[in-house]
Amino acid sequence: MKKKIKIFILLLFISVFMAGCGDSRKDNYDTRGRKEIVLAIFKSNDLVRERVTAFNKASEQYYITMNVYCPDNADADEIEDALKLFNTAIVAKSSSRNPDIVVTTARDYTRLAQRGAFVDLSSYLEADEKVKREDLYEQVLNALLVDEKLYGVSASFGLLTLLMTQAAADSDMSLESIVEFQKKSEYCITNVAGRMINVRLWMNQYLNEFIDWEKGTCDFNNPRFFTLMELLDVIPDTFYPSMKDFLDAVLNNEPLFILAHTYNPYEFQGATKAWKMNVSGFPGREDEFNVNLPGGIYSITRSSRNKQAAWDFISTIFDEEYQAKNMGTWEFGIPISKKVFEQYIKEHSVEVIINDKPITKYKFDDYAMSHLTPETINKFNQLFDMKMYLSNDDEVLMNIIMEEMEVYASGMKPLEQVIETLNNRVGLYLKENR
Repeated sequence: MKKKIKIFILLLFISVFMAGCGDSRKDNYDTRGRKEIVLAIFKSNDLVRERVTAFNKASEQYYITMNVYCPDNADADEIEDALKLFNTAIVAKSSSRNPDIVVTTARDYTRLAQRGAFVDLSSYLEADEKVKREDLYEQVLNALLVDEKLYGVSASFGLLTLLMTQAAADSDMSLESIVEFQKKSEYCITNVAGRMINVRLWMNQYLNEFIDWEKGTCDFNNPRFFTLMELLDVIPDTFYPSMKDFLDAVLNNEPLFILAHTYNPYEFQGATKAWKMNVSGFPGREDEFNVNLPGGIYSITRSSRNKQAAWDFISTIFDEEYQAKNMGTWEFGIPISKKVFEQYIKEHSVEVIINDKPITKYKFDDYAMSHLTPETINKFNQLFDMKMYLSNDDEVLMNIIMEEMEVYASGMKPLEQVIETLNNRVGLYLKENR
């Protein structure tokens, strides 16, 4: 309780301080005479901090100050309080301490862009002689378009897909079929995890069918929601007993639909080759993929008085050396630079033999890999030819939804009451956070 009070007082102080600064406040300069650029980020991010440190070492005219709004170990109430302050700071017009740069996740990016908080980055990208748009993965940029304008960019991405056994791929791959398969199975067929984790992941993929983000309204009285609730009913509330049981199910070609985050080509190769899995988007969106942006989305605020300097910093996320260094890590993922990714593929597509033995470059579970095969490279190229979309990952909103899911799972409320409660609670949240 004391911790909550301390954090609340700190956040309240920041809010009052920012509100009282006013436009009359002078710009800040450091001892080297450099002008301050303010970067706001909801939670700490090592990749962002690395870029800030590199920029501050190199720049002769500007230095960046990071404002982190939410502690790493915050609970649900603290997250919600910090989120309100974060959003308020970005859209406020009166304070000269408004951030110049904002790093968001999908949770805030689309909503803030629709509220007019950011500037369109297209002209900055086109005018930058060091960065060529054609050298970046256009599908990722397209996933970030809001009302046909590019309000944010990202250094890297990953893909959230479904991996399927052949038996699953031979079905119509609908959510209804998945429910029917699950009814006949003693274990979870949609993910190697328990009931509520599964339902949360699936629910997040279909939020756009229940919520009108632009209007700030919702309606959970929806056939897709009914099917998701049926899936909740039939998923056993247990984890897989062991990886061996899971692999046995794969080898026996049982109908498995596994949610997979793809951040590394070798991991993708291990799953598709060693497990002989097919890959697809989600039911109803089989021909497009949910793009993840692990490093965050960089935007320039409309209230910034240093927009070009802000872009000069943001453009450093496309630095090839930086992207190549982090390529394939869980925190970074796949670089948005086609040149960097293609160079990585080139370097890893040839098997290296020393003393008549292949050199292992990567290990996926028990499957050692010395190089990326032509089949893997072709599959990646096919993925990159498909449309990508950005799903909402609002932690506070999902906590509200999952609270009601758990009430329903416990038998405390019938479905009709859960739908009514969700429409009220989610509707209120959307109204307060538009």
